[in-house]
Amino acid sequence: MMQRVFISLQFFILFFAICNAQGVAIGDWRDHLPYSTVIDVATAPERVYAATPYSLFYFDLNTGEINRMSKVEGLSDIGISSIEYSSGLDMLVISYTNANIDLLSYDGELYNLPDIKRKNIIGNKSINNIFLYDNYAYLSCGFGIVVLNLTKKEVKDTYYIGDNGSYVNVLDIAFDDTLIYAATDEGIYTAYQNSPNLAYFGNWNKLTNLSSPDREFSDVEFFNNAVFVIQKDPAYAGDSIFYYQNNTWTYFSYYDDDEYTTINVSNNQLIVIGYTWIEYLDNTLSSLGVTYTYSGDVPRPTSAEYSTDGVFVFVGDMNYGLMKTWNIWGNKKIIPEGPYTSSVFSLDITGNVISGVNGGYNISYENLYRQGGFYTFADDEWDSYYYFLNNELDTVYDLLCIETVNNDADHIYVGSYGQGLLEYNDGSFVRFYDKDNSNLSSVESSENVNIGGLHFDEDGNLWITTMGNSDFLSVLKPDGSINTYSFPPSYTASVVGDIVIDQSGYKWINLPRGEGIIVFNDNGTVDNTSDDEYKKLSSSVSYGNLHNLYVNTISVDRDNEIWIGTNEGITVIYSPENIFDGGDFDAQQILVEVGGYVQPLLESEVVTCIEIDGANRKWIGTEKAGVFLISEDGQDEIHHFTTENSPLLSDEIKDIVIHPDDGEVFIATSEGIISYRGTATEPEENLDSILIFPNPVQSDFTGYVAITNLVENAYVNITDMYGNLVYKTRAYGGQAVWNCTDLNGERPATGVYLVFVSNGDGAFKNAGKFMFYN
Repeated sequence: MMQRVFISLQFFILFFAICNAQGVAIGDWRDHLPYSTVIDVATAPERVYAATPYSLFYFDLNTGEINRMSKVEGLSDIGISSIEYSSGLDMLVISYTNANIDLLSYDGELYNLPDIKRKNIIGNKSINNIFLYDNYAYLSCGFGIVVLNLTKKEVKDTYYIGDNGSYVNVLDIAFDDTLIYAATDEGIYTAYQNSPNLAYFGNWNKLTNLSSPDREFSDVEFFNNAVFVIQKDPAYAGDSIFYYQNNTWTYFSYYDDDEYTTINVSNNQLIVIGYTWIEYLDNTLSSLGVTYTYSGDVPRPTSAEYSTDGVFVFVGDMNYGLMKTWNIWGNKKIIPEGPYTSSVFSLDITGNVISGVNGGYNISYENLYRQGGFYTFADDEWDSYYYFLNNELDTVYDLLCIETVNNDADHIYVGSYGQGLLEYNDGSFVRFYDKDNSNLSSVESSENVNIGGLHFDEDGNLWITTMGNSDFLSVLKPDGSINTYSFPPSYTASVVGDIVIDQSGYKWINLPRGEGIIVFNDNGTVDNTSDDEYKKLSSSVSYGNLHNLYVNTISVDRDNEIWIGTNEGITVIYSPENIFDGGDFDAQQILVEVGGYVQPLLESEVVTCIEIDGANRKWIGTEKAGVFLISEDGQDEIHHFTTENSPLLSDEIKDIVIHPDDGEVFIATSEGIISYRGTATEPEENLDSILIFPNPVQSDFTGYVAITNLVENAYVNITDMYGNLVYKTRAYGGQAVWNCTDLNGERPATGVYLVFVSNGDGAFKNAGKFMFYN
């Protein structure tokens, strides 16, 4: 059954353009996906669509504006595989790697067709390509061909074209005057277009008159009364182009064997795309020119198509996004703001700067060998550091953690899983810290320095954990020297995680491989080890009472309570000061009622991260269940975001950080970063600069009005000009919100409204006003 989803994407685009000018609105989402890798291009009369592996954007040819489209703006999925524009129906056909399909009309109406995605097909269900003919879309699928009726917005037919109806991985489709050609990974199949039953496999024939009929053929195009195909070869630069004309297949000798990406027909030209070049051929197969540079940058083209007026060629590129080109040499990069990759292992926030790294390890804590890269986000702009631009990262892999120096956003430290610590300042690489030039400890019997976590204390000391040794804790002091602390052999852990510091200065280190927690106290004397204290917490009573020793994350809340995320939910240490001073410090699970039964909080979930917002509420990321927002004490669930009920990119959460000033929650998932504007911010010390927004509140506004820059948990009253109470509330940390309804649930009349703010004892007071339109 076809699922129809009516969404005005133009409304979303306009709304988000307004919100982005003021920051994302409370309760709304925005994506932080990479847009520098464009895998497909489709041109329409007034815009050019560009598909990335994650989402879409389009370039408005009249205004020059760039508009992004992701799950936030209403697309049904992530992981785009192909796009194609139907000029006859003014419709963009979007296919996804999981076989989902969206049909996007030019005016912004979206239809979702999940039929193939939901169908129980064993094996490869991916959609590789889209070919449009009349009002039908022919989808090249991992199992065969699916035909969509675009007018009726439904699946018309499915063709299983292999021997005896077996599955064949179809990579591309083309029509000549009489035949349908299907390029597959095991040869080329044809059938007559006017066959009464193309769903019958017997009407399809595999061509045998090619020199290598069983090879993979990735592309097929009909141009100038000939059929052109790319024959792939596993060896690099071993691909060949053949064409079929007058009942004969001929090797296209104009080209030597090379690495061909694709071929396309556009503006009555055959466009041949190689690994680092694009060539344009006219209908006599004479060259009109070759693009092999973007003003000095080396192309990595994936697709190319002329604008409908034939003036520009728009090229999708692996590294440079959407390229607007003209006259072979002219070019302009078109790339929406975003990090350079969707890969993210952990996030950090220092001040107003959010940073992330792209590394990681597998479930056995073995290297992924993911080439090193990291990125920072400030003032709505992303800066990326990766091997393509930074030579020192060319041999670095698996960056796990990142930390920015307090009050110096340009001074960054990055930890790798194997090659130690990297330092950057003012955008430039400074140095490596490894076994040979520092006191950082390596894995026993190895040269590798595996960094597990980084954290600055209030004195500017960078605390560092390393793995695979008993000297797993070090501190990089502001003078550049490093102290490394030794522990008994019983404290050695196979994997050492991140480090957090509580309000007493205790350092908490999680051991995610079932070895509990280590707590260290240097007593404020990093150079004097005689007063150091440390303790390893376990499952034993009076030694931590951890219900699960697989500790993935630790967070310190605003009351100095230690929230611990494990493979079986959450436990809390309410009196961490007792660890070294005597008294009970055992962890306790929070009991909540679920469906009439009392059970430990999130006991069935692997908790991957915990972040505390300005109201001391807990944002909890999980391995498979998305994100939870729970109350300060853990008793109440406020939100539970998943891919099914929100634009969340994946239910596998890697990390969460929260912007202190505006409460925007940045969520790192296995599919990239997305953010949600929460209601809580960090409180201010006084009420000297309260801010009310939006102001004025327009009649069509249905979101939240925010009163921010408040002291902690301030009291807020909203009245009309006559002193009549309209609404009252308390701040979430440093921000209060109003849903634009009065105490009776009605929208107030148009007028000027007053806001009165005070703290609990009246020591701080202030007032403001705003214009409201009914």
